[in-house]
Amino acid sequence: MMVVLIALGIALVVFWIVQLVTLMEMKDAQFPGRHDKVLWFVLMLICSVLGACVFWAWRQQRAAEEEVDKLANDLGRMIPKPPEPEQDAE
Repeated sequence: MMVVLIALGIALVVFWIVQLVTLMEMKDAQFPGRHDKVLWFVLMLICSVLGACVFWAWRQQRAAEEEVDKLANDLGRMIPKPPEPEQDAE
C-alpha cells in the first residue's frame, strides 16, 4: 500500500511540474487577460496539484473553443456567399 501512495505522490508532483513548465512556455498573448499568466502561476504555487488540475482543464476548454472557431471559419469560407441583388442605376 505504501508503494502505491509513493507512486501516486511522484506522479502528482510530475504532473504539477509539467503543468508549471507548460504555463511558463505559453506566451502572454495566449491568455485572455493582462495578468492571467501571473494569476495562474500564483494559483499553481498556492494550490499545487489542485491548481495544476484546474489549469489543465482550462487549457483543454480553450483548445476546444479554438478548434470550434477554426472549424466555423473554415466552414464560412467554404459556403459561397449569395449574390447581392442588383440595384437599378437612376
